[in-house]
Amino acid sequence: MAAIVLAVLLGLFAVWRFVIPSLQGDTASTRAEALLKASDYDSAIAELEAALQAGESPKVLAQLIQAYALKGNANGTEKAMYAKAYPLAKQATDKYPDDIEVLLAVGYLAETAGYYQEASQYYIKASSIDPDNAQILFHIAHTLEFVSENSAASQALYEKAYKLDPENPLVLLAMGSVLSQQGTAESIQSAYAFFMAAAERSDQNGVKAEAWTNAASISLANGDVDDARNLAAWAVNTDRGYAPGLVLYGFVLSYEGKMDEAMGYVTEAMQKNPRYSNAYYVAGLILRAGGNYDQSITHLKNGLAKVDADNTIVGDSKRVQTRARFQYDIAKTYDMAGDTEKSFSALTAAVAIDASAGSRARLDAEDNGFFSELATQERFTSLVSE
Repeated sequence: MAAIVLAVLLGLFAVWRFVIPSLQGDTASTRAEALLKASDYDSAIAELEAALQAGESPKVLAQLIQAYALKGNANGTEKAMYAKAYPLAKQATDKYPDDIEVLLAVGYLAETAGYYQEASQYYIKASSIDPDNAQILFHIAHTLEFVSENSAASQALYEKAYKLDPENPLVLLAMGSVLSQQGTAESIQSAYAFFMAAAERSDQNGVKAEAWTNAASISLANGDVDDARNLAAWAVNTDRGYAPGLVLYGFVLSYEGKMDEAMGYVTEAMQKNPRYSNAYYVAGLILRAGGNYDQSITHLKNGLAKVDADNTIVGDSKRVQTRARFQYDIAKTYDMAGDTEKSFSALTAAVAIDASAGSRARLDAEDNGFFSELATQERFTSLVSE
């Protein structure tokens, strides 16, 4: 089960955030800043649109573009928000082409919508103006993760950003993500510390929720269910719109046998962000644990269909691994339901996507009693030995 928890963890960090600068005074910008930090995107948009009508400024334009991007990122409507904010983005970059806040906001809008090359152009221009800006380096590195399999290059940029600004919450999140994927006990312990530091140093509800969710995943993988429950609850109570937090909290509750309550939180996550495939994966696991095999398979298949559009999956290799993981658990669920033929078909599909699914099936058969009927057949032996 620990491996499943870490697999869930790998998809969490990619729900990008944006560090919102602190402002002084009682203006539309400061009121919008407070709303954005509280993840109240609709109210922030209304405040900023009214301010824009009263008088244009690069600050208000940048904040409004950010607000649309953050809203889309939270609820899976990134491309719709991009289309809505694009005229503002063009207006802002035409009139204020060298404004750092404008360039970051427009880059972030493109990044959340999946237009990574476009985003990179804005971030690189911003970096040419301010080369030692940790926030800019973070976004360049994160965008690079989506367009290149060169994780070393991204990691080097994250590390440079950390040296420049070791208090930046997004940079701390990035460092935690890098360490968590190294997989050693020491690196995972360090990742936990980075995630907790990110939550402590951030004044944004969304960033706190993301950091606590990631830390909770590590605690759950390490068997510390109490810490995982507390952290996941903090995430949910801090930002109810953060789908990965809802999923993780539901997953923790399932460990405690609270299956109905667990499904309630996971279902809420599906409603908050229908593109988040991990919600369907965890729902499938919870339903399977309760013996609801048909519903489990339905959720797993629905999640598999959403993998290509899931912007929380960073890079092509992780997307391949995620598809294989869904197919493998569909095969496993069919096996538990007693449908050997469909189980073998799904397992064949999993191995075709990622050959390591074969060795996983072999170990599950040998050590955990799964695929017991198939394991006696030559076709299974041939498939898992390839």
